[in-house]
Amino acid sequence: MSSSFFQILSWDQPHDVVLTPVVVFSVLWYIRLLTKPKLPPLPPGPPGLPIVGNLPFLSPELHTYFEGLAGKYGPIFKLRLGAKLAVVVSSPETAREVLKTHDVTFANHDVPVAGRVNTYGGVDILWLPYGQEWRMLRKVCVSRMLSSATLDSSYALRRAEIRRTVRFLEDRGRSGSPVNLGEQIFMAILNVILQMLWGATVADEERESVGSEFRELISEMTEIVGIPDISDFFPVLGRFDLQGLVKRMRKPAQQLDRLFDRVINQRLRVDKRNQGDGQDFLQFLLKVREEDQSTPLTMDHVKAVLTDMVLGGIDTSSNTIQYAMAELINRPEVKKRAQQELDEVVGKDNVVEEPHITKLRYLSAVMKETLRVHPIFPLLIPHRSSQSAVVSGYTIPKDTKVFVNVWAIHRDPRSWENPLEFDPDRFLGRTGDFSGNNFSYLLITPSLLENFMSGLGSLSSDSCAYESSRGREQKKINSKPRDFTCPLDLDCDTEYVGWIPEDIDLLPYTSQEAERLENVSSEDVIKEASPTDHSTNPDTSTKYPTFTIQTKQPINNAHGKSKVEIDTKPKGI
Repeated sequence: MSSSFFQILSWDQPHDVVLTPVVVFSVLWYIRLLTKPKLPPLPPGPPGLPIVGNLPFLSPELHTYFEGLAGKYGPIFKLRLGAKLAVVVSSPETAREVLKTHDVTFANHDVPVAGRVNTYGGVDILWLPYGQEWRMLRKVCVSRMLSSATLDSSYALRRAEIRRTVRFLEDRGRSGSPVNLGEQIFMAILNVILQMLWGATVADEERESVGSEFRELISEMTEIVGIPDISDFFPVLGRFDLQGLVKRMRKPAQQLDRLFDRVINQRLRVDKRNQGDGQDFLQFLLKVREEDQSTPLTMDHVKAVLTDMVLGGIDTSSNTIQYAMAELINRPEVKKRAQQELDEVVGKDNVVEEPHITKLRYLSAVMKETLRVHPIFPLLIPHRSSQSAVVSGYTIPKDTKVFVNVWAIHRDPRSWENPLEFDPDRFLGRTGDFSGNNFSYLLITPSLLENFMSGLGSLSSDSCAYESSRGREQKKINSKPRDFTCPLDLDCDTEYVGWIPEDIDLLPYTSQEAERLENVSSEDVIKEASPTDHSTNPDTSTKYPTFTIQTKQPINNAHGKSKVEIDTKPKGI
């Protein structure tokens, strides 16, 4: 018996050499299955067809279609769009998890194939993946190019262009001539943005032709990007360009590139000792590229940022102002109150200026309500998960396309009373943050353009006159008070967060502030900000707390400290 047993265990037979490792591997694999933690399930969702998934059932009005599905499947549900998995979130709670709790995981966007063509391979701030290059470009755009000092330097350019438009509309109104308001608003916004981009660079005689050329290119690019591309749903087909959208996009993209080259070369030919009437954004970008060796800004980066400013600012602002004007025309009582406020604050014989904006509380409420009822991007810009994450108890796998249904969130009856009604009064006296950190009220996230693209409608009793400005709301980043004393030795023009009211969550601001500190990123912040001292501005009733940033490592430009205290209280208050 014993000899038979040892014979069975003998390694002399060839089949035992193969069988033994197979048995051992199978046992270990089974043990791993038993001990491996199980991930939560995928979100629920409607059934789809093989290969194409839910694509055949989509409605052209995606935001309303998704709102209907949310009523059936809940605030988070999944769809199969061709070869891609998509998840839609439709409540403030799920939006907070995506945009704040797991912000780094969902920081990237799902880049359309045609979108890479007109952004120099996707090196703009919108499509770049989250990382060092994105932080560099964001720092240039937000902390430097859109700082208060830079925007103040281009104020004269904006003011002159806006006044030209106001005079045109006033003349047409007095003569009783019809006006294509949408076209005029589009042209006004286009001219304002081009003035800010290179108003001090392009000669007056060339400005009209450059603007006309841009208008045609923008219209063509916007049309192409708006066409659904099968390559975006089946990436393996991208190389074939079955619909020819990439080929169509190359033509306007090349024309835009030649136009940029023409303007940039003209700027480079200008004698540095003769800077023109004022510094525009192009001058600033070229200066950073040439003089700041710590910022590896390439010419493609410069052109991609200019493209973002043009494509990202014109349609968004133009559409919002048109919606606001339509709401005012359809609601005479709202229009009358806006007119009365303008008469009281500005005066009947005066023109609205940027310093007036913070005092026009009702008109500001009209714009906030317009953005609630008619969000710029009803589904924001689709995000893409860089790794798996658990949201509201469901697993969202890596490389999932994530939609945030702002349209549905802005109509959530739990957050808004009578959400389908246009009622600016809901924003008067309402406490909270309405600049993008309140997840029941979402604007463009993140928004590089909101600092100077806040549109306000200026109405007189005789005619409709349009006024656009960047609006200096004190809650917004980079709205440093003029008499502010810079803490420590920080460069406040590029590193200061802004005036922060008491009643908002400060952590996103301190995380962004930490990114501006030398050798510190948002992941280094280990302590949330906590207000410790408050002082109230009698003009705005805004409170300015002292808050703290604590990091894992010393901060180079803060005397080696790892704890920085920021006092937001302005002098003289």
